[in-house]
Amino acid sequence: MMKEVYVHDVGMFLREAVEEFIRLLQGLGYAVKVNNSINCSITAIKNGDIVKIRFKPGGRNELGIQRTIVEIECKKDIHEKIQKKLYYLRGGG
Repeated sequence: MMKEVYVHDVGMFLREAVEEFIRLLQGLGYAVKVNNSINCSITAIKNGDIVKIRFKPGGRNELGIQRTIVEIECKKDIHEKIQKKLYYLRGGG
């Protein structure tokens, strides 16, 4: 299967987003490594499947809510599992 990059715009501070995705991936059984705390990227591995996630500050929206851009590089079926878990953790989206 081919890896793709999926982009999410989440309404939280960058550090919170990193911690949230680490917990999410660990909950799915992945071993998670923080690659670079300055560039905010993590790599997760499970059964030979690799998930790479990059975090970028997204500024604030019109309501002043902090945003973070999350780029997830993985196979489609893995992204679907991550997205489903994220929906449950964030109360529907």
